[in-house]
Amino acid sequence: MRHPTVRRFLTCVSVHLCATALALLSLSCTHESEQPSHEQVRTIAVLQLGSHQVIDSVVKGLEDQLEKIYGNRIRLVKYNANFDMNTTGSMSRQMLASNAEILVGVTTPVSGQLVGVNGGTKPLVFTFVSDPGQIGYKGPGTLRNTTGLSDEVDYEKTLDMIRSIMPSAKRIGYPLTRSENNAIVIHREFSRLAPSRGFEIITAEIAQATDVRMAAETLAPRVDLFLFGGDNTVASGLGALIAAAEGRSIPLFACDEESVQNGAVGAYSVDYAAMGRRTAEVCSMILGGADPERIPLEVFVANRLILNKKAAQKARLSVPQELLTKAHRVVE
Repeated sequence: MRHPTVRRFLTCVSVHLCATALALLSLSCTHESEQPSHEQVRTIAVLQLGSHQVIDSVVKGLEDQLEKIYGNRIRLVKYNANFDMNTTGSMSRQMLASNAEILVGVTTPVSGQLVGVNGGTKPLVFTFVSDPGQIGYKGPGTLRNTTGLSDEVDYEKTLDMIRSIMPSAKRIGYPLTRSENNAIVIHREFSRLAPSRGFEIITAEIAQATDVRMAAETLAPRVDLFLFGGDNTVASGLGALIAAAEGRSIPLFACDEESVQNGAVGAYSVDYAAMGRRTAEVCSMILGGADPERIPLEVFVANRLILNKKAAQKARLSVPQELLTKAHRVVE
């Protein structure tokens, strides 16, 4: 019994000249070998500054959405610098030298490092960057082979929310990491707007997460509340800040949902998991052939009001019903 392939070939010979059939077969095989396999695995490398709940939410959203789009045809290689800026440089170089088709930077510090090391060589997507200008991005086409996503704090709503909950408060204690450009930008804007709401911002600078507790203890006797925003070092030491705040019955306010879930009284927050998912979709566009330089920056505005009633009670505060009614989420 002949093999099916042999039978098909002999049928072809019986209808056409042998030479013609062989030529057509050869052309057909060559064409098929040039087509990309539907099972081709695509590789993306992502660098995160370290692990705290906001960063992890972005990365988890990215990972989940890539898996949803590609299934097992995607490989996400994750690099974590553990808040060591020396490490981000070496990891950036490893990513550039790898077979990753796209580089992703999560947070301003690592995105800035990646931009410098990459120099436009590979497609690069930055995300969770509060001020893209800090990494040299001024709009589409201003950084070669690069696009990204930014989160924007709603400073006025945050201060108004604090004023509504604490009508007589005057002094805000603000721990700040001077080495984080994103944190400086947010601190500067809060400092500019605070006087218009009757607040004074008192700052305590830190260098690393282990300094957070001491900064809080230094600020505590002089302030009515704590506030921080967009500061990865403070976020990584959030447990110490919450412990100091609760120990002194001083309320803490933030700019992200995760901090409120962990013990801050309130925040206007971006949906950071959604930002991660959209980052994955931008990467998918690039893998599909889109030019990163033609993809405009996407800005996620912190418009989700998150409140924690239990944290408010610990700080001996009563949250106005008006705020509770319009909150996107209330942690009981």
